[in-house]
Amino acid sequence: MATRQELVEGLVKKGTLKDEKIQKAFLSVDLLPFLPEQYRKMAYEDRPIPFYDNGNIVRTISTPHIIATLLQSLQLKDGLKILILGSKSGYIEALIASTVKVSKVRVVDMNTKICTVTKKNLGKNYPVIQVASGDPAKGYAKEKPFDRIVITGQIDSLPDMLMSQLGKGGFIIAPVGNVRAQKLLKITIGGKTEEMMDVVFGPLEMPKRKLGKKDEDVMTYEKVMEQVWSDGMMTPEESAMLDQLRKRLKIDAAKHLELESKVRTATPKRTDVKGHIDVEWYIERLQTELQKGENGMAKAVFEEIMQLQDKIVDVWICKSVAFHMVGLLAQSIGCLDEALKLDRKDKLVPPTVKLLLDTIVNLNKDTCVKLKDPKTAAKERKELMQFKKMQEDKVNEYADYLLELNPEDEGAMNAKLGIKFRDTGMDGYA
Repeated sequence: MATRQELVEGLVKKGTLKDEKIQKAFLSVDLLPFLPEQYRKMAYEDRPIPFYDNGNIVRTISTPHIIATLLQSLQLKDGLKILILGSKSGYIEALIASTVKVSKVRVVDMNTKICTVTKKNLGKNYPVIQVASGDPAKGYAKEKPFDRIVITGQIDSLPDMLMSQLGKGGFIIAPVGNVRAQKLLKITIGGKTEEMMDVVFGPLEMPKRKLGKKDEDVMTYEKVMEQVWSDGMMTPEESAMLDQLRKRLKIDAAKHLELESKVRTATPKRTDVKGHIDVEWYIERLQTELQKGENGMAKAVFEEIMQLQDKIVDVWICKSVAFHMVGLLAQSIGCLDEALKLDRKDKLVPPTVKLLLDTIVNLNKDTCVKLKDPKTAAKERKELMQFKKMQEDKVNEYADYLLELNPEDEGAMNAKLGIKFRDTGMDGYA
């Protein structure tokens, strides 16, 4: 069984736990009294641990590295009044009270039995911490304003009522997303939102709301969409099924895009074990929406591709092909060139080079035709000459690359010869 000292040393070594006051709190607060006997052997491991288990409901304390991140994000200082929604056994609250001299920590939990357990865990050691049962979505308005509000369970969206309970300069920390994955957000009074990290919290227990028929339909549609996206991809059959369901439930395009954006945000980007993204999956989705004429959906997929951040060959290729598909050739070439700088031998590069080479060759033909047209104005002719030079340079560059890989590549040889013959006036070659 790991010790408190080993846990703290591990978190410090990983760079997760940097605040010395919070380090001391971790060392001073014994986790064992906050756990049932059968789970105490798991204490001080960097993993979630159940603190409540009645056979039907299980509640866990978050992993220590998540707790450390959470506490450091609170910017703790003396005199703060803090609202915690979802008790987490009282352990997080005890750490807060052991870090700084807060004026009050108010805890609200929906489950009265968990409130009783939390009070018992805290005992008389933390008089500054007070526990109440109630609807966490409503906060605790009679004691507002709070300097910090912390939501310790997954929520789909931030309850409107909570913003009005923040004091000046205060903020909310909450895991927002679906049940599979969330973003830990820091939200200020002005609505500014900062993403801190990807997390997976259990749902925050709240009363079941009575919904109207329309709200129930939207919720049903969202749940089905979450299931379809559960593995990070959607088959054509699933896409057709979802489209039929959308029409049957009369979900309009705006609501569909809102829900899909929400589900996509919470769904991990599709990668393999080596961290490579599934380029074919992204491109097939974009192609499908473009072919269907679903411009709003195509735009959403395109923007998702543009948000891929990793500077790896896969990402540059994916962006290059996406730009090509929407007719932005200059941007497509720029992304392909970035991929070539990283790895000229990657298996995705040659087919993308061929794709762009063919496009540039055809574009160069059109440019030459316009240059020969006596009606072309002098100013336009000058610009066309510049385009022609850039096109020819890029054709030669990409053709040379393909010929390095295969000296008998007829497409690359024809591209170079086509440039040469067009320059000598023999336009009929290609």
